[in-house]
Amino acid sequence: GISGAAGGDGGGGARGGGALMRGEKRCYLAPERFYSQIFDNSAPQKKTKELTSKDDEEKDTEKKIMDDCEDKLTPAMDIFSVGCVLMELFLNGEGAMDLGDLMEYRRSNTMVPSLVQKLNKIESSSMRAACRHMLNLDPAKRLTAMEYIERLSTSPVRKGEKSGNV
Repeated sequence: GISGAAGGDGGGGARGGGALMRGEKRCYLAPERFYSQIFDNSAPQKKTKELTSKDDEEKDTEKKIMDDCEDKLTPAMDIFSVGCVLMELFLNGEGAMDLGDLMEYRRSNTMVPSLVQKLNKIESSSMRAACRHMLNLDPAKRLTAMEYIERLSTSPVRKGEKSGNV
């Protein structure tokens, strides 16, 4: 499945107050998708002055990296992205975070103030709690999609609690 969404710049289109401004980027990839180091630096990398074509060894290395990345995709990554999208929906189009926010969140190991402020704008307490939980840095602490559905289907957001324009 797709494990994240990164928004491009929104040149046209008139949406409510949360329309993308030119150049605004959103990043809804799970923090664990970012690798500190892809190559093993213990082995020296072969460098060439001309980059006209890749040799077989470089192609094999590139294929291995892509295969490794695909093997590490998990449903928990999708849950993080869903949390970002739900926030955007409940904030009438205001983005949850951009790449800088995400990298700061990952680096500091705590929710950045702008993310906390946005979460606090969500009127429905059950949806706010679900989004906060979905955005947990530790993928093992995120629930499955079905578990979130079960929790939210028995919460006030489903039974008529006022929650904005949903």
